[in-house]
Order: sequence, then C-alpha cells, then structure tokens
Amino acid sequence: MTKQYIITVEFQLHSKEMMNEFLKHINKNATESLRLESGCLRFDVLIPQDSSKTIFLYEIYENKEAFQLHLNTKHFKIFDSNIKNLV
Repeated sequence: MTKQYIITVEFQLHSKEMMNEFLKHINKNATESLRLESGCLRFDVLIPQDSSKTIFLYEIYENKEAFQLHLNTKHFKIFDSNIKNLV
C-alpha cells in the first residue's frame, strides 16, 4: 500500500466581494497543479454552503516530496503572490 500525502487548507477572505477574484486565482493554480505536476493526484476547491468568505482546499500528492515540489512551482508562487491581499 502506497502512502499518499493529503493536505487541507482553509482560506478566509477579507470580504465576500473578493470571492470571484480569489476563485480565478485558485482555479488556475489547481488546474496547473493537476496538469503540470505528476505528483499532484487531486486538487479540489470547495466553498461551504454556509459561508460567503471561506474556501476549502483538499489536495492529494503522491508523497510529501511531491507537495514540496508543488510549493516551489512557478504557478504556485504566482498564486501565492496574487492572493496575499485577499485573505
């Protein structure tokens, strides 16, 4: 049985008006992660029904090293820079 590395992330936006902009950035990051990173097995972007300012991520990587590689990709660094003022 292969061990996978699973991570969850919860973002709280400063205001609900920032949701569309944040989703644009996170959806691009998720798409690029799945397309370009062989170690990224799943990248779900979820919005809880009871919140207009929360985004929840559920990500699965082959291993911890694959996640560390994710954090060093160009698309992640662009995403991280673009959302700093939103969360």
